[in-house]
Amino acid sequence: MPTTQKFIIDLNTRVQLFREGENSLGVKLSDIGGDYTASTKLYKSKKGQPTNRVTLYDTGDFYGSFTVEPTASADFIIDSDPMKGSFDLFERWGEDVEGLNEENLQMVLDYLEAKFWAVIFRGL
Repeated sequence: MPTTQKFIIDLNTRVQLFREGENSLGVKLSDIGGDYTASTKLYKSKKGQPTNRVTLYDTGDFYGSFTVEPTASADFIIDSDPMKGSFDLFERWGEDVEGLNEENLQMVLDYLEAKFWAVIFRGL
């Protein structure tokens, strides 16, 4: 996977979802679909995973399904597979789990600008 795509996916999954427990609008996932059940918290605790926020991380399959596709308008689309067995994560926590909040979007813009200038200066 190209570096830029990995950077974007990590911001979406590891920063927003895992570390913050928030969607692309900055809303806590627990405020949308509720907190994890007591049994899920016990299960996650035994696995050493956070229980004080909803992360949508269990086996890593959901995070691993994230992709980034560039568009013709110099934008990008983040996509993922929300199905966990027969359960659709989007039904409970919404489709806004995909996408970057304003802060992380600015990080991507700064990252791309730095890459742009590195290419320009390399050619001089």
